[in-house]
Amino acid sequence: QPAESGTDSRVTDPSLSYQLLYPELYVEPEQIVERTEGDKVVYLTFNDAPSGNTKALLDLLDQLKIKATFFVTAANMDEASCKEMIKEIDSRGHTIGIYSYSGDYAKIYASVEAYLEDFKKCDDLIFEATGKHATLFRFPAGSGENSYNNGLSKELIAEMPRRGYVYHDWNVDSSDMYGSESAADLASRTVEACGWYEKNVVLLNNGSANESTTEAVRTIVDKLSKDGYRCAGWHGQAVYVWIKDEKTGSSPCVWSAACLLIT
Repeated sequence: QPAESGTDSRVTDPSLSYQLLYPELYVEPEQIVERTEGDKVVYLTFNDAPSGNTKALLDLLDQLKIKATFFVTAANMDEASCKEMIKEIDSRGHTIGIYSYSGDYAKIYASVEAYLEDFKKCDDLIFEATGKHATLFRFPAGSGENSYNNGLSKELIAEMPRRGYVYHDWNVDSSDMYGSESAADLASRTVEACGWYEKNVVLLNNGSANESTTEAVRTIVDKLSKDGYRCAGWHGQAVYVWIKDEKTGSSPCVWSAACLLIT
């Protein structure tokens, strides 16, 4: 529901009517901390959870004794089942962030108002499942201008931090979105790309088509551990870094952007 104009001091430009929407949709900004040089770390992040593949992935992460971050959607399961699995993700100690309620890019990016409506529904879903509001989020298809976000990138990048939210991109893309590659190929590509950086935010998917991703995770973690990396979850502390791609075109894994890396 919109706030009354002039009653909310957090509204910076009342002429932007979407700033008046959802006055409850604010969080305390994350703490920005300095990078720790020499600390080789990998943050496994999964878009499009939960799905029929989530339980097997959670069991594997338990076996490996590592935590991950799940950016969730209601697009893969009925809402009751979705809430049960989000609760399970939370109960196992993983971090939960907002991705999209509907998973429908055309609908989400029809306008800033449409994006906020979808965002609020996803946050409500998480709260109903866990009793906690999300503070992390990821733009569907990423924060940069792309063929999906209808030219809204700049407006959304301004609006969401105004509300205290910080978007979380990635610097290593496993390219597993369609679930069509073998686990071995996904693991090999991801491990190679992680070797270029000390700190890696790895984009993986946990949708209904991503069985091979779950299989690949064991190999990814094993090989990176042998290379001196630790796998970690996100706990609310963050730092911006600029990922400079000096190997453009050499691998589909590398995505040059301003990324948010957690220390």
